[in-house]
Amino acid sequence: MENLSPEIWAVTVQEHPDVERRCRHDHDAPEPPRPGQVLRAIGLVVAAHLVLVAAVLLLLQSFGIR
Repeated sequence: MENLSPEIWAVTVQEHPDVERRCRHDHDAPEPPRPGQVLRAIGLVVAAHLVLVAAVLLLLQSFGIR
């Protein structure tokens, strides 16, 4: 579709409006993460690991291993 002249492209888009949307969608890159998303994800992973370590330590303590 990129090879079409501007006049033909305009007529094609007028007759088939979804053509432009599909062509643009195919070449669009995914959105980058918002500023807080990466830090929130890292925080959730760290928190999950801390909970897991605490649970293992409590389990070991209940068996008198530590």
